[in-house]
Amino acid sequence: MKPLNKISSSIIAITLVVVVGLHSLNSFFYTHSHRLENGIVIVHAHPFDTSSDTAPLKSHEHTGVELTFLANLVYFLPALILAVLSVAFIAQVIHEFLVLIYFCQFLFQSPHLRGPPELS
Repeated sequence: MKPLNKISSSIIAITLVVVVGLHSLNSFFYTHSHRLENGIVIVHAHPFDTSSDTAPLKSHEHTGVELTFLANLVYFLPALILAVLSVAFIAQVIHEFLVLIYFCQFLFQSPHLRGPPELS
């Protein structure tokens, strides 16, 4: 059971490193701003053709819902990482608790052995 646990922990760790790395690269290369109709400036990041629009406030089109979603996406990644780590931790605690219960049952149960054979 330990090798499987180690493999799954490694997969989770590598996946989180890749996701954080891709998110960081996206934020570094593609962060830009848009102004809404009411004057609010929303900053977000997503891949787009950076050579076609060099203005500080970009002109490619988004709906208000898209802009709000993209602006709040920056909060989604830490929440996702926290959720994955929490689930992994809770699963590990439950696994260890079940192993402890099984061990205690094995240790403290009354033995169900048959008696010695009779000599006739």
